[in-house]
Amino acid sequence: MKEILRQILEWPVIIQGALGSALFWMLLEFLRWTCRELSMLYGDVSKQTKRRLMTREYVYLKLRSHGDQWGQPLL
Repeated sequence: MKEILRQILEWPVIIQGALGSALFWMLLEFLRWTCRELSMLYGDVSKQTKRRLMTREYVYLKLRSHGDQWGQPLL
């Protein structure tokens, strides 16, 4: 590792700058990709949670309305 770093330090400054810019760009692209994947995952989880809550509310309201027909609520 030290050998590679020593060789890079011997390169011209313009090449070192280009290498640093390339590494920075790769890091930014990786972070952008990671954020996109995490937001898609969070979105899927949110949709599933919302769907589950809506289903529970629907079932609750159906049971409650049927209970009123027979004179007493089921829940």
